[in-house]
Amino acid sequence: MSNHRQGSNYYEILEVERNAPQNEIHRAYQRAKSTYSTENPALYSMFSKEEAKELLRMIEEAYSVLGNQSQRKIYDQSLADGGVMPASAAKSGNAEPSKLTHEQLPDIAASEPGPSGDVYMMRTKEKPKSTLAPGMARTSVSTYKVDDSFEAEINAITEWTGPLLQKVRTYKNVNVDQISEASRISRTYLNAVENDDFAALPAAVFVRGFVVQISRVLGLDENKVATSYMKYFRAKSGK
Repeated sequence: MSNHRQGSNYYEILEVERNAPQNEIHRAYQRAKSTYSTENPALYSMFSKEEAKELLRMIEEAYSVLGNQSQRKIYDQSLADGGVMPASAAKSGNAEPSKLTHEQLPDIAASEPGPSGDVYMMRTKEKPKSTLAPGMARTSVSTYKVDDSFEAEINAITEWTGPLLQKVRTYKNVNVDQISEASRISRTYLNAVENDDFAALPAAVFVRGFVVQISRVLGLDENKVATSYMKYFRAKSGK
C-alpha cells in the first residue's frame, strides 16, 4: 500500500465542507482558533510551541481566503482545476490556478496525538525493509500472516468504526502499546476510539488526528478511513 500522504486544503484545515455557507466558515474558524489557542494548556501536550504557532498560522491563512467570498471563489476554482492556491495568490486576485499540488504543501508533525489529519503530517523516511516470508506482510511495527478474504473485507469497508479498527489491529498483530508508542497517542484515547467511547474523546479536530495516526500504523488509507470515521463519529457523538 502506498504511504503517500496528502496535505490538507483550507476546507479541511477548518473542518468544513466545500459548500459550507460563510457563517459556518466563520464559526469553524473561531472553533479552530479556540482549539489551537496558545492559552489552551492541552495544546502543548499535543504539539511543540513551533508547531502550535504554525497550526495557528495555517488556520489564519485558511480563513483569510475562505472568509472572503471573492478570494474563496478563486480558491474553489483552483481546487476544481487540481491545484492548491496559496493565500497570497488569491489575495492578489490572480485567478490562474497555482501549480502547487497537495503533495507539495509543507507538512507539520504532531509530537503527540495531534490532529494533523486535519492539517498536515510530516513525511518520514522509511527504513530499509528485510525480505518477508511468502504469505506474510508487515506494518510499521509488526509482521502478520495475510488472510486474503479479510484483506478483501477491509478493502470493502465503507463505514469505519472503532471496533473495525480494533479488528484490523488484532489481525495485523499490533497491540495498543505499539500504536501508542508509534503515534504518541495515549492508551486511554486509543481504547476510547476502539470502544466507541465518544464521551472520553476530545474535540473532533483531535479525534481525526488520532484516526489518521492509527491508520498509518496499520497501513490503511488514512484519508479514506479518517473521512469515513469522522462521519460516523459526528453522527454518534453529536460533537
